[in-house]
Amino acid sequence: MGLDMYLYKEKYFSEFRKNLPKVEGFEDCESMTIKGEAIYWRKANAIHQWFVEKVQKGRDNCGNYRVSTDQLRDLLRDVNIVLGSTQLVAGKVRNGQTLKEGGWEDIIEDGEIVDDTLLAERVLPTQDGFFFGGTDYDEYYYRDLEHTKKRLDELLNSPDVEDYDYSYHSSW
Repeated sequence: MGLDMYLYKEKYFSEFRKNLPKVEGFEDCESMTIKGEAIYWRKANAIHQWFVEKVQKGRDNCGNYRVSTDQLRDLLRDVNIVLGSTQLVAGKVRNGQTLKEGGWEDIIEDGEIVDDTLLAERVLPTQDGFFFGGTDYDEYYYRDLEHTKKRLDELLNSPDVEDYDYSYHSSW
């Protein structure tokens, strides 16, 4: 269980475009839509919160929501703002919990934390929720942003980026 997040891309093909892909078992189809996973995240709750606020109009309901390429560019901009103004420094990170003497206790380990969280908290704040992962501004938060940047850079710099429709879906 946990927060799973997907950005899908899909493309509609029809006989009028004369470029239907050849797919075994679908040779007689006059049109088709191909949908695939463009980006997958696991417990990247700050990214999820961005989609809830900017795309889903505050509704956090595991629905499917259309996402424009302009919105994806806005997300990339926000990720770049945070990554460009922060860095990781040595610190203590929470890495789960353990049951001790009848209560839960955080497992604290050496790791890396974001040096200055002020901008991150304003631009891409973390979001708590049922199995949403940690809400600290640490190496896990930072790696989620780096993953998002890498995948959005690839997607948005593709010459055919505007040929697809995009949608966001989350589940937990």
